[in-house]
Amino acid sequence: MNIKYERPRYSYRIIKSNMLQYEAHLHRDIEMIYVIKGQTKAYLDSVEHVLNEGDIFVAFPNKVHYYQTFTEEKSLIIRFSPDYLEDFKSVFLKHNPINPVIRKDKLPDYFYEYIVKILNSYESDESFKEERIKGYFNVLFSDIIPCFDFVENKEDNVDMI
Repeated sequence: MNIKYERPRYSYRIIKSNMLQYEAHLHRDIEMIYVIKGQTKAYLDSVEHVLNEGDIFVAFPNKVHYYQTFTEEKSLIIRFSPDYLEDFKSVFLKHNPINPVIRKDKLPDYFYEYIVKILNSYESDESFKEERIKGYFNVLFSDIIPCFDFVENKEDNVDMI
C-alpha cells in the first residue's frame, strides 16, 4: 500500500463529497468525516469502520487513513490544523481515540444544526466569517471530545513524521 503524506497550506478546509474515495494518506491535521447520506467505509491504521448516515469519523494527526464508497453517498470533510483550536491542541497531539467513530445516536441533538451553520458560513462572505466558524468548531469539539475514550500517543516525537 502506498501512503501519501499531505502538507496542507490552510488552517482549515471544508469539502462536500458525493463519492468519498481517497487513497491512504496521513497529515498533521485533524480530519472529520460527517456522513450526510448513504454509507461509506473509513479505514484507520487498516481497521475498517462502516459509517452510516449521521455518523462521524475523526482521524487525529499522523494516523494513516483512507476511504472507500461503493454506493451513492454524500459526506462533508472537515479538515483543520491542531493549532486552529488551541484549547484542544494537546488532546489532538498527545492522544488518539480508541474508536474513531461516533454514531449518530451519541452525538448532541444540535450537531447537524452546527454543521449546517459551519457550511453556510464557509460558503458566505459574511462579516466575521472566520470568527464564527472557529466558534462553531469549538462548540462542536467541546461536545465531541468527551465522546471518545483515548489512549496516549506512544511516539516520542510525532514531529519527525
